[in-house]
Order: sequence, then structure tokens, then C-alpha cells
Amino acid sequence: MDLHHFENKNGFLSVSINNTRIHSQYDPEKEALRFIKTKLNTGISFRPSTIIILGAGLGYLVNAVKVISPGTRIITVYYSQPLYENSFASGTVSWHDKLNISLPDFLKNNIGELDTEGLITIEWPPCARAFSGLSNYVNRVVYQFINELTGNLRTTLYTGKRWIKNTFNNFLHHVPDFKLKTGKTHTPVIIAASGPSLHKTAPMLKKFRNSYILLALPSSLLFLDSINLKPDLVVVTDPNFYSFYHFANYKNTGLHIIMPFSAPTGMHNLRHHVSFFCQPYFFEHEIVKESGLYFMNIVPKGTVAATALELALNLTDREIIFAGLDLCYFDIKSHVQPNSFDFYYYSSSDRYHPLYTEIFSFAMQRAPHTKLDNGVKYRFSDALRTYTGSFNISSCHADDNVYRIFPSPVKITGINNITLQTLKGIMQKTHFHDFYESINPKTDYPDFKKRKQVLLTVIDNWLKSVQNTRSNLQSTGDPGVLINDARFLNLSYYIDPQLLIEIKRKARLHGTKPAMDTALLLCKNEYYFLNNLRKTIKEAETDET
Repeated sequence: MDLHHFENKNGFLSVSINNTRIHSQYDPEKEALRFIKTKLNTGISFRPSTIIILGAGLGYLVNAVKVISPGTRIITVYYSQPLYENSFASGTVSWHDKLNISLPDFLKNNIGELDTEGLITIEWPPCARAFSGLSNYVNRVVYQFINELTGNLRTTLYTGKRWIKNTFNNFLHHVPDFKLKTGKTHTPVIIAASGPSLHKTAPMLKKFRNSYILLALPSSLLFLDSINLKPDLVVVTDPNFYSFYHFANYKNTGLHIIMPFSAPTGMHNLRHHVSFFCQPYFFEHEIVKESGLYFMNIVPKGTVAATALELALNLTDREIIFAGLDLCYFDIKSHVQPNSFDFYYYSSSDRYHPLYTEIFSFAMQRAPHTKLDNGVKYRFSDALRTYTGSFNISSCHADDNVYRIFPSPVKITGINNITLQTLKGIMQKTHFHDFYESINPKTDYPDFKKRKQVLLTVIDNWLKSVQNTRSNLQSTGDPGVLINDARFLNLSYYIDPQLLIEIKRKARLHGTKPAMDTALLLCKNEYYFLNNLRKTIKEAETDET
């Protein structure tokens, strides 16, 4: 890289990289101000809360933002360490390509889901031209990261209250009948997803069944049953209808299901064995802490397949291999067959709406983007692309042996592709393993009365937080006191995140009074929700026999 510093005739510092000028040779301050004005609507209703500047240059852009939009938080991404070291901008959180932290981890450490309110991203074109390869990478990562954040926030808006209710209901009414022993095995793990390519792996899965641990996603159960393969564990995370839907069409019994407390209630009524793991949601952790119990901690990743990977990393020190992880349609085919979703197509088809017409229409609607690869058409969607990002393995997993058999055109960072022959070689080197040796049927679970008391204590603590926050709001008249109670903020995020966002937006754009009114409404809504939950728990009767 040919980097040249110079001072122009007006005394401004500038730099050129490979003969590309990063700033104006006449007046870079005026140039930066003009650029930022074109990117920002300076009307009060559009003033951003946070700006990510990609290719930040020497600092003129940062200073321009401070002039045009004072109070806006600024995050800078530099495309060159020398540019970062020569930048005269201050008061920003910055990343460059030589830091000992990946860009995804940097973003994760500095931007939360609520920060997406009022967040915009801008890129300085001269830096993008000078560092085109890095610019493409950074834009992909930032786009993916923001998509994941907004997707997580939308999910919480829809299911936050349900997660809390499910957690309380499962802890109170469901006694697990097994738990996984601590310690890793020296046996490969195969995770069965439900992509169309899963059927290609079936002969190898059957031939070496005693050489690996089989983790299954619920949507793969019908296919595995059709080839007489019983999974060692089924991983469930979806708190909604479809978790039950996949099991309802599975006729055999005795599966070992592992799930978070926030998963669907009533799974213990399905004639299967069920156990729990704990996710780092504050409501699960507070209940587990109050009970004195211990559960394996698994970080949620936005999709059940990524959660299964996290579980597998806790189970084995050997290879982890995905089968059927396609993350795309094969033409109009979305899943391996048979699959529970087949019944949806069959039930909606008739002589006026033939089966293949229904499947085609569904594929066009759900996966509108297409790509030809070796003569085969694949379909994609924005949601599938977001799910793909959930599998990006961070630096702490860099040495793990995570693979994918029969890969689709969708590349997954950190997951290597292998052939059937390589899979065969792995299986041939593995000794017989009985997974049931990894299961402990004794769970040492507290009785119903104790569990009820644990839940009531947790709810009472939450109610005190809500009452204290409301009192502080009324006495100070300042919505900023909301940040003084981490428990209250955690509650707000899961019970009513929309109002939490509204408070932030109104305080930024319209002032204290509108934000105060919304903050008091938030307290009222949380108090109502928690009181109803407390009443439900207090009146609950044991169904244990």
C-alpha cells in the first residue's frame, strides 16, 4: 500500500493511498460538511441516535457529524491502521483491521438491539475506492449484523412475554426426567437439519449409526423416522406452534428432548423424555439462581440449528458435522421429504390449485431470490441469509472441527465442507459409543411447593423494581432514571420493548415530557403483566402423581 501524507496550501492535512486522494486537496472540512448534510436529514424528526462511519478517513467526517448532529453517538470503522493512527478525531469507538478483535465481535460489544432505533450507516466513497476489498467485507458484516439485531428485536416484540410465561410454566409444572452428564465425549456428533440434501446422507448415517451421536432438529424427525433412525437428542427452541406440530406427526415415543425453559409448555405430555438447558436470559438465570439448581448454559443463536451447534460443542471434543444444513431451496423444494410441512401443501391443494402450483407459489413468495449453480437453481430469502449469519463462528471456536456434508451454494464462515468419503473416514476411526451412558436419570429437582415459592420470590423482586422505578420517575421527572435499575431494563426489554424504544426516541426528538408519559405507561404495563403472572403462579395446583 502506497500511503502519502501531505498538507495542502490551506494548511489542511490530507492523505493519498495508491494515488487515490482520501480528502479534498483544497478544503476537506467543507467537503466533509457537505457530504454529511447530504446523508443526514437535519430536520429534528430524523436526527440519528447513532452513526456508523465506514472508511472514516482522517477525522473530518467525525467532526462534521459533531457540528451537524450534536449529541449523536459516533462509531468509526477505519479501513487502514495508518489512517486510524493519524486520525485527529476523538470521542468515538473505533475499529481497524489490525485490532485483536474481529469486526463482528467489535459490533456486538458496542451496539445492542435497542441501539438500532435511530441508527444509520454511512460510507466515505474515497476510502471505499481505495480499499474496495475491505469495503465489501465490512459492508457485508455490518449489513448482516444489523439484520440480526433487528430480527432479534422483532422476535422479542412478538414472543418476549411468551418466553417469560413459558419459563415460569415449565419450571413449575415440568419435572425433567433426565439430565446430561458433565464432560465431553470423544465421539463425533452429527446434527440433522431438514434441508433437501439430508436424504443424500441417509445411507452413510444408517451404515455407521453406532459411531456418532445424532442430534436432530424437530423438522427432521419425519425423515429420520422414515429411514429408521432414532436421534439421541432432539433440540427444541421455538416457543410457538411448530415445535408441537413436528412432534405431533412423529408416531414413535421415547425421544430424549432437550430445550430451554422458554420453549413450549406441555412438552412433557408427548410421551417423550425431556430435560432443560439454560439460556442467558435474565429471567431464566434469576429462577435458576433462586432455586440453587445447575443447568448447562447454551447461548441462543437465533435459529435452532445454531443452538444445536452450541450444544454439540459442549458434548464432544471430536468432529461436529451438519447434514441437511442447506439454508436455501433446491428449486422449489424447501425441505427433505417426508416433512411435516408436506401436510400444509396437501391440505391447501385441490383441482383448482394443484399441488405443484401451491409449492411453486409458496417458494416464489418465501424465497424470491434465485441463483444458478452447476445448472441447478437455488432460491434464497432475506430471512435465510440472516439465519446464515447465526452460524458465523467467533474466534473462541476457531479450532473446533465443525463441518457440513453436501454443502449448498450458501457459504458459512467457520464451517468447512466435507465429502461423503471424508465422512466415511471419520466414522471408520470411531469406536462404538452408547450415548445413554451420557444421560443421568436422576435430576434432584425440588418439589412443587419449593418451585412455586422460588417463582413467587422472583416475581416479588421484579414487582419491587417496577415500583421503585415508578417512584423515582415521579419524584425526579427524569426518564433517564430508567437506566439506574438493570433488572427493570431487562424486564422492559422482554415485556414491552416497543415502549422502551418509544421512550428513547421521544427523549431524543421531543424532550422530557413525552418520554416521561411513556415511561410511566411502561411501568403500568409491566406491573399489570407481573401481577397477573403472580396470580397464575399462586393459584396453580400440582399435577404431579
